[in-house]
Amino acid sequence: MTVAPSRSNTLPQYSPILRALKTGLRLARQTNAERIASLSFPLPQLDPLAVLLALSAAGQRQCYFESPSRGQAIAAWDALIDESFSGRDRFQTARHSLETWQARVKSLPDRREGPYFFCSFSFFDTLTPTLAGFAPATLVLTRWQVVRHHHRCTLIANVRLSPQTRLAPLAREIAEQVGKLQAFAPGKRPLELMGWGESDLQPQLSDPVRLALQHRVRQTLGAIQAQQLQKQVIAHALDVTRSDAFRREVALPRLRSRYPDCYIFSFSGAHDRHFIGASPQRLLSIQIGRASGGARV
Repeated sequence: MTVAPSRSNTLPQYSPILRALKTGLRLARQTNAERIASLSFPLPQLDPLAVLLALSAAGQRQCYFESPSRGQAIAAWDALIDESFSGRDRFQTARHSLETWQARVKSLPDRREGPYFFCSFSFFDTLTPTLAGFAPATLVLTRWQVVRHHHRCTLIANVRLSPQTRLAPLAREIAEQVGKLQAFAPGKRPLELMGWGESDLQPQLSDPVRLALQHRVRQTLGAIQAQQLQKQVIAHALDVTRSDAFRREVALPRLRSRYPDCYIFSFSGAHDRHFIGASPQRLLSIQIGRASGGARV
């Protein structure tokens, strides 16, 4: 019996993925312009944060948002579109670019969610050393996005298609990622149990600082009651120093465990730097939903 290698692709998702990409390629050729094909696949119930920490690579653009109380989370990595803006008009320029790219999105199949665009803005309109690798304005669309709404999980795979794009390698890469995620099994230990002890993320304010902050809160509440103010955000900067480095894979699970009513977020900049935190939902600007072929976060 003669044994010869087979050139057929045995990945179960490969053929439907290739057909979907051909639809996107036809649109690119008809318009003679670059298009974004956005494919979605159902997944078993996953923890998007565990997926992000396990599958993303150093140096890749990484974005993460979660509302534990709402049962929503988005993990995204590997930039497909990565644009930076500066100057006084950076907000308008970023919005124009977002709308331009959204008009080029073709969702396959059509769905109500995604793909998700991520935007970040600093208080400054020029790049300064204090921004540590974060541009004054950034617009990102990633190749891979794992989205959870309560018990429903979805993979969104995004690709850029020009009239000359070769589809077979893209289809195979997406099929391999689908198979990897459908078989994904996080570690035995819950993420919240990793790393630091309870006291590590609970620095204490000194008595003078704590009393001054409480006094400021009382002043603000009095001004609101007197209708002199409608709202005021009071914050106190606190520098925390550790002998070893802060670890995102430890800090993010801790934040979502302790602040379930907040948005937990992480956005990467240059040089593998990450801006992470937990923000009250009324303060952090997050919009999730369909908007001209895409959503923005």
